[in-house]
Amino acid sequence: MNKILMDRKEKTMVLAIALSIWGPVVTGIAMTMTDASTQMADFLRRTIEFLVLVTVWLMYRYLARHQVEEHHEQRIHNTARLIIALVIGFSAISTIMLAVIKTTAPVIPTGNAYLGLSIAFLGLLVNGSFWRRYRQFDRETPHPIMLAQSRLYGAKTVVDFCVIIALGSTIVFSGLWVSYWIDLSGTYVIAIYLLFSVYLASKRRIL
Repeated sequence: MNKILMDRKEKTMVLAIALSIWGPVVTGIAMTMTDASTQMADFLRRTIEFLVLVTVWLMYRYLARHQVEEHHEQRIHNTARLIIALVIGFSAISTIMLAVIKTTAPVIPTGNAYLGLSIAFLGLLVNGSFWRRYRQFDRETPHPIMLAQSRLYGAKTVVDFCVIIALGSTIVFSGLWVSYWIDLSGTYVIAIYLLFSVYLASKRRIL
């Protein structure tokens, strides 16, 4: 692998982790300000994704700095896939349970959703930028981890857009039942995204 490209890739991964570490903290605060189910699901999603980013980075760092046999490298990939799939799967199940509870006991979302909306908007810009960067890395020098990161950030960008729509509806349609249905739809979209992420994480071609 080209050493310059390898350094650029790892720096990008570290930067992504540094920017992502604030996501769970701020969305956790935002979650206490509103009872929108999308906000709760977004907090869970960002927390799980942060753990996944750290796991993938550690795997990449180890393989980049050690000469390992092919079967050992494959074992590392398989272990990472299993960990990522299990962690995201737990998040997906929790989000689905939250959506079901909100479906069986419908309540119009209340509270201040401006902080969560702001974080989702910033997330859309940041994740979209990393999506393009990882796609460029994979095109320059095809690498399974860069491909995985590209797909992850592509999905993160789409979900951030859905969160913006859902939380925006709780502000625009405050006190109206339409905000409940849009908020609930946003929660299900995040759940579907997490389930799809489990599928991607389990594919041999990804990692």
